[in-house]
Formats: sequence, C-alpha cells, structure tokens
Amino acid sequence: MNIYDTITGIRSDIESNLPALLTAASLTAFDEYTEGFPKDQTKKICAVWYSEHRRNIEQSFIFTIQAQLTGVQELETYQYLDAIETYVKTIFMSENYGYVSSQYDCMLLTNFNNGQCSVMFEVTLTEPLDDCD
Repeated sequence: MNIYDTITGIRSDIESNLPALLTAASLTAFDEYTEGFPKDQTKKICAVWYSEHRRNIEQSFIFTIQAQLTGVQELETYQYLDAIETYVKTIFMSENYGYVSSQYDCMLLTNFNNGQCSVMFEVTLTEPLDDCD
C-alpha cells in the first residue's frame, strides 16, 4: 500500500469510527477530518499525516493523529485523548494496512493564550522482514 492510500484510508477509518466514541463520552464532534496539517485554527479538526517510514530488520510506517481542539479546556481535552486512545487501542487494525502490530506515543500540547489544546498520537505500524525481503 502506498503512502497516499494509507493516510487517506486511516483518515476515513477514524472519521467512520471516532464519532461514536465521542458521542459515548458526551463530547462535541469534530468540525472536520483531514489529511495533512489542520489549516483552519478556528475549528476542531482531527488530522492524520505521514511522519516517516523505515526498512531495516523490520518495516515500519509512522503517522500522526492530531486532535486540534479549539476552545476546549485542558480537562475536557483529556476526554478527547481517552476517546482517541480507545480508537487506537481497540478499533484501529494495523492489518488493514499491511502491518502486523502497532504502538503509539501520545502527548498533549496546550496554548493557554489562544484557548487551544492539541492531542498528538504518533502511531508506529511494524512488520518484521524475513530473509526473502
């Protein structure tokens, strides 16, 4: 699978599955789901973009999920973080993109001057290579 198809597929999967998790947590839906960096700082946007890929003793593909949470206070942001983490841990299937496992790192960025928080998940998909690769 190529980079474009992988990123657009992941964005589509998030857009199909994350709203139910947000509703279950009584959270406001995202205004937009997009590939690449959010372009409108006034909206709540869930963005997915390519970070890098590697090929050595295993093949890996790294992408970022960013929840740009304009106008959301820090404590409510934790609930968005929990919903996205639930998606990454229980719904997202690395096998759909040709990989056997995934892992992630998460961080929260806050800017109290403009009332914006962002949750960033860096997700790494991996697949071991055999001698034939």
